[in-house]
Amino acid sequence: MDVLYDAALEFFELAIYAWPVSLALFVLALVALFWRTPFRNPEARANLWWLAIPYLFPLVVAAVGVALQYGGPQHPNWVKPPEWRSNVLLSVLVFHAVAGVFIPALLGGVRLRIVALVLPSLWLSLSFAFAAAIAIEGVGP
Repeated sequence: MDVLYDAALEFFELAIYAWPVSLALFVLALVALFWRTPFRNPEARANLWWLAIPYLFPLVVAAVGVALQYGGPQHPNWVKPPEWRSNVLLSVLVFHAVAGVFIPALLGGVRLRIVALVLPSLWLSLSFAFAAAIAIEGVGP
């Protein structure tokens, strides 16, 4: 169980270190979700599952970091890993950014509210990508 705790802490490390940004984004998302919420409308609730999709990307970023972690020799015999590993991580981040643009466009309604709900997922993906990139490149502790 300690291994899972350490891994989760490592992935959340940047989000925890930059807690003012994390807190501001999550408070903004909560305000957008609950203040004069349009989700009382059954049609809006039917489209609510689209807002869950961006929150899957941080998990995908973490899975890519774990699956493609560096397994070569440590310092001083470190060997640069293949470039495609970093490109896989970058492609997940780009796909998340594209989804973050298209989901508000697809849902319509109050797009600024939907953007406020999607922003924390982008922040988590970037935070997780920092730890995943270190694991993929093998330059961390």
